[in-house]
Amino acid sequence: LKLLGAGYNNLSGTLPDELFKGTSLEHLSLPNNRLEGALDGISKLTNLVTLDLGGNELSGNIPESIGDLKRLEEQGQLRKFVQSKKTRSSFQ
Repeated sequence: LKLLGAGYNNLSGTLPDELFKGTSLEHLSLPNNRLEGALDGISKLTNLVTLDLGGNELSGNIPESIGDLKRLEEQGQLRKFVQSKKTRSSFQ
C-alpha cells in the first residue's frame, strides 16, 4: 500500500498500530474525520512523502522522530495539521 486517502469520511477512533507497520506507505491523507489519539508510530513510516491529518481530534505531542522522515515533502501539511481549528492538541 503506497497511498491511503480517506478524507471527509466521518472516520472515528484511533489510528490503528497496523497503519504504522506498513513502511511502503508514501501518502497518508485522512483529513477532516474524527480521529483521536497520538501519532507515536508515525516515524516508522520511513517512505512517507505527504501527510495530511488536519481537521481531526488528535492529541499529544508530535514525536521529535518525525524529523527523521527524510522523504516527507509536505511539511506544510504538518503545520496545517497542528494549526487546524478542529484539532485538539498539546503540540510543542
